[in-house]
Amino acid sequence: MGDVPHDSRLPERIDSVLFDAGGVLLDLDYAYLRRLIEARHGEVSVEELSRLEALARMEIHRQVAGGGRVSDAWRDYFHVILGKVGVPAAEQNGIVDSLWEAHQRFGLWTVATEGGPAAVTELKRSGYRIGVVSNAEGRVEHDLNEAGYDGLFATGVDSHVVGVENPDPA
Repeated sequence: MGDVPHDSRLPERIDSVLFDAGGVLLDLDYAYLRRLIEARHGEVSVEELSRLEALARMEIHRQVAGGGRVSDAWRDYFHVILGKVGVPAAEQNGIVDSLWEAHQRFGLWTVATEGGPAAVTELKRSGYRIGVVSNAEGRVEHDLNEAGYDGLFATGVDSHVVGVENPDPA
């Protein structure tokens, strides 16, 4: 194989890595969600919630790609999960309201993804500068620190703090 020409628009060496927080470094607290659903509806497994959350995330990404705002899609995201679990539409708003209240009080994306802290630690140890850019509610730094990422990031951007949501270029 011959040499591959270098694209002059790219740096010779990548020295920084940016992560999103929710769904990448932090998972939804499925155990909390399961307890809330089971208290009002019926049994559901953490594994099933994880699978359905991935489907809901894809649906929300489509909405945002079509011009919707992430903050406007928050309720829809949970309606997708609840609907797929079998929670009747008439019961969903009450559960979503409780989730929003809980998210404002203590956050719902607070569990480190499996292997996340170790992977970020290894990248930092290898000399990369690590950053986070997240559509969050002003607590992403706290949630990352509590989940085991404390001291690993050179920079962090929380959409609530800066007043701009991803994917806005600002």
